[in-house]
Amino acid sequence: MSSSAEPAAAPAVQETRRHTDWSNSVAATEADLGILEYISRSTPAFTGIIKHRYSDFLVNEVDLSGEIVHLRETSMATPEQAASAAPAAVSTPAPDAEVAAAAATTEEKDVPAKLAELAAVLQDEDIIPEIQALLDATGADAKKVVMTKSIPEKNTRTLVHQTVRSLFAGQLDTYTEKDAIAISRPTAATSRRNAPASRKGNNGKSKVKASFADLGGEFCHFTLYKENMDTMQALSMLAKTIRVPQQSFTFSGTKDRRAVTVQRISVHRVRPDVLLGLNRRIRNARIGDLKYTTERLALGSLAGNHFTIALRNVEAESEDAINQSLESFKKLGFINYYGMQRFGTRSIPTYAVGLEMLSGNWAAAIDLVMCAKGDEDPDIIAAREHWFKYRDAQEAYEMFSPRLLAERSVLKAYASMGNTHNHLGALQAIPRSLRLMYVHAYQSLVWNHMASERVRMYGHTPVIGDLVRPLGVSDTDLDIADDADADADTLPATTTTDTAGTAGTETATTAAAKGHLSNRKNQPVIIETAEQAAQYTMADVLLPMPGHAILYPRNAIMDMYKEFMGKHGFDPLDMTRKIKEFSLTGSYRPVVSMPRNVSWRMLRYNDDHMPLVQTDLDIIERKPVPESIPDGKKLALVVEFTLGASQYATMALREITKTDTGSRHQTSLSRETKRKEADDPETAADAKKIKTE
Repeated sequence: MSSSAEPAAAPAVQETRRHTDWSNSVAATEADLGILEYISRSTPAFTGIIKHRYSDFLVNEVDLSGEIVHLRETSMATPEQAASAAPAAVSTPAPDAEVAAAAATTEEKDVPAKLAELAAVLQDEDIIPEIQALLDATGADAKKVVMTKSIPEKNTRTLVHQTVRSLFAGQLDTYTEKDAIAISRPTAATSRRNAPASRKGNNGKSKVKASFADLGGEFCHFTLYKENMDTMQALSMLAKTIRVPQQSFTFSGTKDRRAVTVQRISVHRVRPDVLLGLNRRIRNARIGDLKYTTERLALGSLAGNHFTIALRNVEAESEDAINQSLESFKKLGFINYYGMQRFGTRSIPTYAVGLEMLSGNWAAAIDLVMCAKGDEDPDIIAAREHWFKYRDAQEAYEMFSPRLLAERSVLKAYASMGNTHNHLGALQAIPRSLRLMYVHAYQSLVWNHMASERVRMYGHTPVIGDLVRPLGVSDTDLDIADDADADADTLPATTTTDTAGTAGTETATTAAAKGHLSNRKNQPVIIETAEQAAQYTMADVLLPMPGHAILYPRNAIMDMYKEFMGKHGFDPLDMTRKIKEFSLTGSYRPVVSMPRNVSWRMLRYNDDHMPLVQTDLDIIERKPVPESIPDGKKLALVVEFTLGASQYATMALREITKTDTGSRHQTSLSRETKRKEADDPETAADAKKIKTE
């Protein structure tokens, strides 16, 4: 550390910041984030502790077919057994000439899509015409080599090699040359790389392993069961254990850290014995239910999540009051707020950074990324202080933990540029999904406040001027705002909301946006009469995420958009920006979410360490279903429901209990329970009999 260096001038944080001063802020409350109303205020409130134990919160992914994903089989299978379970089509006779010609035509049609996928991995669209020319080349031109830009990260180079092999097997080959990758047509020597591996059997003869084609494809989809770790942490553990790049794994959505979760994962070119062998080597996780295919899982390829949640130490007027609340929830649903996780858990919410980015205040946005954020580890505090004191990007970069991706990306960019003045360049060094998360968090803040205003002003029935989905049209046929990871404790790998539409009032901006609308099959309907309103329910009513190319309601809610966003210097009808990725087009979100598969039961128990729900692993290990203890001193509520993608279980629980779901409130409830337990000698003695997590 260059302690002898002259300290840099103290950063003028407040001078560069156009909006709120966050220097003395604390974590946001529900009210701060626009979470203010309920669908039903007639049901009585009651309290219960959420996530007193991580195993009180179970999340099972729902796949695109609507099936709830469960871990069912974790036993070891040999490659030959896995191959025998592969689709029979892999062993069919070679096609005749006519079928082969048709297959070739189909493959040719797929080339643009394959090239687009390769461009995304390379993050370089300019190279694609050269690769296309190489694919089409004959004679001497077929011997040419296309070189990528420098790719300094080895893991990224490995992913490029794997992607080319997967998409263009037999058509293209790759090899590394310094920090770049050479792409060429395969030769006889390089073609042998894809031949099936072989090994010697007990009789000394060659024993051929099942090829990935025999297994069903190069991508293995498997079920990941994990406890008390987030998705990225779990995948990092798997990748290090079997020594493959973490980028080889893909998933539909991130899942909670403090929970027991089950989801599908895909990995590229890893054999079944290697994957299932992980179950002997990893802790707090299991994998199983392997299936090989030709496609990787894509972010967002899920229909939602099924939740099983135990609320402990429930205090209510009566059990009948609890039943009344749940019957109302089942019938009427809940306001589809973005949960508090959307905005981060630190003292500076993510939307604050997005607000500055949308304002073009790049220096202020950087300050918010880099400044202290409440209760942090001492080493992180020291790193932040060092940066603001000395402005030495390289030294500060080395002090920050690798888990602070945004901060390290900014500092690495400053260091590589050799100055700390190109603030926009530093922001754009943050991974795209993360930097878009900031601006989408601002959209979410606006949406939450507008949803509260809509319910406050007009109640729970459609009215004239509302936007509604057309009758018979599902969310998938509209530009519905979508997170693949609602209720994840970690910040989401945000799906962009660059979707189409127009604004509701005729202006130059909205007229320009009509070009988007003209190409869309389904658009929200604007209710124009009371008779028309009667055809819809509250579950059909939509509110827009602000953008320059969507419809807005044609009632007083439009004025509320203008008023709220005007406080930040924004016009909801003009969300275009010079930086294209911050030029928000907008999307739609239903005001009310209707849960499915709702059920509940109440249990009596004595000790807060007693398991109350049965996990998938419990079922595999034949552990009994937790039962109510007669005359137990404490009451628990176990509730189950299925929600769509981007719908938050914490907001559903808020509607059920009519109490705050914020971490501060839940922590205070948990502490009070522990205090009472410590004061009760009988309960404290019982606790020693049960193994804690």
